Amino acid sequence: MARIPVLCETSSACPDRPSLFAAQIPVGRDGNPRIRRVLIANRGEIACRIIAACRKLNVTSISIYVQEDETSLHVKTADEAIHLGSINRDGGNPFLNIELIVQTALDAGADAIHPGYGYLSENARFADAVREAGLVFIGPTSKAMSTLGDKRSAKEYLRQHEPSVPLIPGFAGNNRNITELEQEAARIGYPVMLKASAGGGGRGMRIVHEPSKLRAELATAESEAARSFGSGD
Repeated sequence: MARIPVLCETSSACPDRPSLFAAQIPVGRDGNPRIRRVLIANRGEIACRIIAACRKLNVTSISIYVQEDETSLHVKTADEAIHLGSINRDGGNPFLNIELIVQTALDAGADAIHPGYGYLSENARFADAVREAGLVFIGPTSKAMSTLGDKRSAKEYLRQHEPSVPLIPGFAGNNRNITELEQEAARIGYPVMLKASAGGGGRGMRIVHEPSKLRAELATAESEAARSFGSGD
């Protein structure tokens, strides 16, 4: 007879298994939780997931949104929502404005900022700005981000410190001379993948199958990365 598996909702029901939700809020010296209010520096499904986590931890969630997001779920489900204008070419993207986000968090009485992923989540300067403002940055240290969050520096770090880690052949320099980039692509061999150094979430990436497409795809990748992460590198 086959044994029917039992789903354990609590650790007491199955003591040999860890709880399905084991996150703990950091506690201050006074014994009280350090985080009671979290500003979510992201939008859409990413923000919704963080809102759900905040609800499980009995933490107040604060969403930020732009005009384009007014009917989005993360605006409706957060405990609080703050309007930051609109995304446009002249005024820029509020989700990439470090000073605006940090000041908004302070004005809202937030204890912490959760960056989600994409946007400023891998920006070391953002992590430093949050901590310098006296807020908790829910994420890695700026040193870890600057070393491993940037694809170029991550590969260089691994070459120097972990030579046993295999790396995909590629070019990670700062040179943007299209002639030299074409030579590097030919050396690597087509198809090649163009990836923004500071990119993430699938943005700033293009597959190039033939040399004649390299210039156009490079321009597209740089433009998308600049819009999404504030840097076209």
